[in-house]
Amino acid sequence: MASDKSDEQGTSNQEVDISRRHFLELTAALTLGTALSGCNKIANKPVGVVTNAGRKSKPNILWITTDQQRFDTIASLGNKYIRTPNMDRLATEGVTFTNAFAQSTVCTPSRASFLTGRYPHNTGARGNGFDIRDNEVTLPKMLRDAAGYDCGLVGKLHLSSCDGHVERRIDDGYRIYKWSQDPFPSWKENEYTKWLKSKGYDWKDLWKPIKGKAAYPGVPRLVI
Repeated sequence: MASDKSDEQGTSNQEVDISRRHFLELTAALTLGTALSGCNKIANKPVGVVTNAGRKSKPNILWITTDQQRFDTIASLGNKYIRTPNMDRLATEGVTFTNAFAQSTVCTPSRASFLTGRYPHNTGARGNGFDIRDNEVTLPKMLRDAAGYDCGLVGKLHLSSCDGHVERRIDDGYRIYKWSQDPFPSWKENEYTKWLKSKGYDWKDLWKPIKGKAAYPGVPRLVI
């Protein structure tokens, strides 16, 4: 679980003294090592399963990125005014980091950094409105090319400018691409609003703003 706008803090079950560089090296080695092996063992249980073709499948990787979320907007990390049951479960069954920092306080450079492992001035995405460079290599691309993964995106990517248009893509590694910058019908290509329409709903019927208030409880008011 990751957030593109946070100075992540919270609690963890274990305190481990580890440098950022060492952590990234370990993460990269473990991720690609597990993917390439196709079947590692964790706690003496096989990760891979045998397909009908007799080959061991690779473990699925689900990367969840929340948007514009501070570290203190998760109930299990001490916020008693909010309900976040799904993120609470991820936190309690996994690991939360108490000393991790985003590379930027805004969206595009932060996302470009955590998908490439490089600083904003290296990726070219130095702020919102900038485009990631064509030759940048993302983690999904590495998983696809080095480990044979079939990668897909559902929701927001925002590695390039998308002011009034769908963002320009590089070879990001995603075969399935269901792009939705936000829930609002600002783009006809928005997959979320197209999905709503396919279910017989209109966006304006689900989002009922309160006049004069930018933020308010109960949005959306209907859960499909």
